[in-house]
Amino acid sequence: RNYKMERETRSERIIKELRDFNDDPQQAIRHMTLYKGEVKKTEKYLYESDLQIKITSKKEVRKDTNKEIETLYIGGGTPTALEKEELDILITALYKELDLSKIKEFTVEAGRPDSVNPTKLRSMLDLGVNRISINPQTMQDDILRRIGRGHSARDIDELLQYVKHNTSLAVNMDFIAGLPNQTMQNMIENMDYVCQNLPENVTIHTLALKRGS
Repeated sequence: RNYKMERETRSERIIKELRDFNDDPQQAIRHMTLYKGEVKKTEKYLYESDLQIKITSKKEVRKDTNKEIETLYIGGGTPTALEKEELDILITALYKELDLSKIKEFTVEAGRPDSVNPTKLRSMLDLGVNRISINPQTMQDDILRRIGRGHSARDIDELLQYVKHNTSLAVNMDFIAGLPNQTMQNMIENMDYVCQNLPENVTIHTLALKRGS
C-alpha cells in the first residue's frame, strides 16, 4: 500500500472540508474536534512538506546569488510541536541541504510553552540552535483566554526562566498590540515584564484580523 499517497489524499480531504467552513468558525471548530487526530497528522505532514520545498528553494537562491547564510529561522508555525526525533531530523536535514558553516544565529520558534521541554531544548543546542522565540502575545490571562490561547502568563514565565537559567539560548519574545479589549495599561504591564526579565530581543506585532481567523 502506498502510505504516502493515502496520507496526501487524507490531508487534502480534511483541509478542503475545513476550508468549506471558512465563513462559519463554530462549524469549523466542531469539524476540527471531530478530526482532531487527523488534523494533527495533517498539520505535521504539511509543515514537513512545505519546509522541504522551502529548503530546496533557498538552496537554489543561495546558489544563484552566491550568498552565505548567516541567520536561519525555523518558524511561521510551531516547529517544536514536532516530536523530538522529528525535530532532530528536520534540523539535520537543513545541515545536509544548506551550507551553514557561516551561521551566526540559528533560531527555532517555540511559540507554545506546552510544545517545549528540556529534552527538546538540549537537542536543539546540540544541533547548533542558539536562539528561540517564545511568544506570549500578552501577559494577561483573561486576554489569552479570550483569543483562544492555551497557555497562561505563568507558563510563559516558567519557560523563560528555565531557558535563562539552564541553557545558553538567546530569547526573542513576541507580543501583539491591539488584541481584543487590550488596554494601554496591559501593554505597559507587558513592557514592564520585558524590562524585568530582559530577553535578548522583543518583537511587537500589531493585530491584523484575517478572514476565517
